[in-house]
Amino acid sequence: MTPTAENPPSQPSPATKQIPYPRLLTTLAKAVEDQGDQISYTAVMLYMLLAELGEEGVYPPQPQIAKFLSVARSNIWRAEQALIKLGLLTFIPDGNRTKRYAIVINHEVTRPHHNFWRDSVNLQTRPIVVKDLPDRSPSEPQVVVGDEPVPAEPELPVAPPTPAGETPKVKEKPKPTRLDPYYAQWFLASPDNMALYLRFGVEAFEKPRADAEATLKSKGTDWLEFKPANETYPYDQKWNHNHFMGYFWQGVCRWRAAHNIPLTFPQWGRLAGDIKNLLATMTPSQANQYVFCVITYFDLVRFRAGKIGESLILDEASLNHKIIRDQILLIISHGEHWLQEEYAKMNEALSGASHG
Repeated sequence: MTPTAENPPSQPSPATKQIPYPRLLTTLAKAVEDQGDQISYTAVMLYMLLAELGEEGVYPPQPQIAKFLSVARSNIWRAEQALIKLGLLTFIPDGNRTKRYAIVINHEVTRPHHNFWRDSVNLQTRPIVVKDLPDRSPSEPQVVVGDEPVPAEPELPVAPPTPAGETPKVKEKPKPTRLDPYYAQWFLASPDNMALYLRFGVEAFEKPRADAEATLKSKGTDWLEFKPANETYPYDQKWNHNHFMGYFWQGVCRWRAAHNIPLTFPQWGRLAGDIKNLLATMTPSQANQYVFCVITYFDLVRFRAGKIGESLILDEASLNHKIIRDQILLIISHGEHWLQEEYAKMNEALSGASHG
């Protein structure tokens, strides 16, 4: 039977070298110490599970691991990122939807770790003697191991109380700034996958849209959060700048896919600045019309811009690009009849170029 998260091997296969647990604990302790960080219970359990399966091999599906460890699937992803950050886990894509993993194990146990383990093992086998010290009452015996008394547990320092009216500051752990390439590849594969990322984040990985909408919480960039009757015109008065960012970038991705241009994740800082500038110069309703026209009529914008239009592609800077902005404002100012005439000119020119 192939080892999986649901069926972990009771003992290593002949091809798998059994790793002593002191080595695993030493590796975790050293990695955490070097990084000056903490590690979650799920990350520790995931690392121990992978070590049991072997130092490298086919990575079990996330749902099976989550079920085996009795944790949420999102916790498995966070655990993976923590182990990757500590340099203990590496993923290797292996075609289709299969991937392989490799974990790092410190096989060189340092002298301090060796001494600790030796002394701790010896401690378990030494006799425990209970003695009454002269200066203590009989009701308070002190535990002594061998002939050496165990010192009393020192008092822990107490943090000074927080002044009234102030909220104690909690140091937040930094969030990962990049997706693992295995996950990124899936979200960048199609506009629909990218739309799930924009609406629900990385937890939408490999989920059908209906499943994601039923089980996941909307992110700030979910432009469909308020369930529009017509998704072609999803604008809602409750939209903030985050909704505009998600709406614009899904349009960028659909245009790029139609023109065989690779999809990318947005540079959020740059895009947020352009959306903020747009909302500072227009009403939200006008901004929605402007964004809609950019992602809907961009081919016409390129055609009307002439030679320079051939180098234009939709990206984070498009909303504030002077040529694009001027053309979109001109398109908005004319009626439907003019728009149809311009499209006819464009189609005729493209048809003549293809036959020529």
